[in-house]
Amino acid sequence: MKRTKARSRIASLLIAGALSITAAGSVLAEYRLTAFGDTIGFRSLISADIESIESTFSGVSLTGLDHFEANNLCVAQILLKDFDQAISTCNAAINKTKKAFAVSPMAINSATASIYSNMAIAKAMSGDKDSAIKDLELAMSYNSKDKNVNTNYDRLSPIANLTAALP
Repeated sequence: MKRTKARSRIASLLIAGALSITAAGSVLAEYRLTAFGDTIGFRSLISADIESIESTFSGVSLTGLDHFEANNLCVAQILLKDFDQAISTCNAAINKTKKAFAVSPMAINSATASIYSNMAIAKAMSGDKDSAIKDLELAMSYNSKDKNVNTNYDRLSPIANLTAALP
């Protein structure tokens, strides 16, 4: 029980300027990633020290990882700009949430929303904004109150971007 409570702690990583979206040029954007505490690589992820992240996650395989750990691997891959692998890892993490019976349905929904949001950022960074927006909308269906999901949606949504541009 104690381990489950500790793992429910979530850290938000603000990525500002470290990553950029290429559309009609280079656009600097801020996105929020979610890492789960008390699991693999959490400390290196919140430090945002690329060398530490590379060292911690080099050679880590999805085999045997739970959904929390797989999510953190996905976040590491995003920070290391390995977006295709991050998308694949986030998909695996989502599939692992379906097998996580020891955690409450509310916690599973919250974790699933966070993982979809992280996957959306990987897709956006790889240039697939439309698919990223769909993932964020799906994330909102799991947890509409997740601040990272909403922040990321506001950054990517054409409607939000059009509204922000209005005088």
